This record gives sequence, structure tokens and C-alpha cells, in this order.
Amino acid sequence: MTGIVGDIDQNALQTTEGGPIEQIKQKIKISALRRLDSLSVFRVPPDAIHFTSSKPHAYGGKAEVTKAILKRGDESDEQPVAVKKLRYNDDVNKRGFCHEFVNEVEIMARLSHENIIRLVAFVEDLHNGKAWFVLSWEPNGNVSEFLATGEWEIPERISL
Repeated sequence: MTGIVGDIDQNALQTTEGGPIEQIKQKIKISALRRLDSLSVFRVPPDAIHFTSSKPHAYGGKAEVTKAILKRGDESDEQPVAVKKLRYNDDVNKRGFCHEFVNEVEIMARLSHENIIRLVAFVEDLHNGKAWFVLSWEPNGNVSEFLATGEWEIPERISL
């Protein structure tokens, strides 16, 4: 079977970069930045976040977490938050990084459960190397820190 329909070789069209089928696929895809625009209710400018410490609270493989204050509107609207700053530099595949960031923002924006940290906002300024998740601050720490202490009461031991 040659894969030829009429005078058009369908296999060649699908595998040729920039071919008609590839162009259609690109038009159908919604750009990552347009997807972020649909979540504009969560977007905040970087200057709305005031870091309370110059040192990160925690480190991870792709990010660091720092405690901050999110200021919206007037001075009375301040909220303690955790800012997850993703590492974004010249070595990173920019397109892949952008899509991963957008996917995570979209997923976190839809999540709502008492045991899952809540997305408060995000900062996206990829031209200046900023891709941050602004999350609710939980003063009691995280599960890893809690388990490491070994100071659990009986109800906590049962629930774990």
C-alpha cells in the first residue's frame, strides 16, 4: 500500500515539516500565552509580590519556594503567600518550559480540595526569566517536614 490518495501522498504530507497537515495542526493549537490570557484573573505583576526574606524557604529540583506578601489594590488587601519560583535560564527549552508552566497553571487553577494547596496567582514574565506560582501560605509547613519531626499525636498517626 503506497499511501497515495489521488495525486497526493498523505504520508509525505504528514511527515514533511511545514507541510499542509503540519500547518493545520499549528493553527488548531492555541498558543501557550493565549491560554494564560484565559486565566488573567490569576495573573499579577511581579511588583505586587513583596518578599519577606532574601533566602528561599525550600528548594526543589526545578524551583525554590520563598515566603512573601501579595498586595492587591490598597494596603489593607495583603495576604501571606508562598512563591514558587521556577528556574528559567538560557539552557532551558523555552517552548517546552512555557507549555509546562501553562499546563501547571491551568491544572492548579481548577483544583479545589482541602488537602491541596491553592493557587492564588501567577507571574509570567518570560522575557525577564520569571515564571512564578503564587500559592496560599500554610504556616504549619509541609507534609515532609511534619513527618520528619516524628511528633505526632494518636489521631494524626491513625489518619496517616
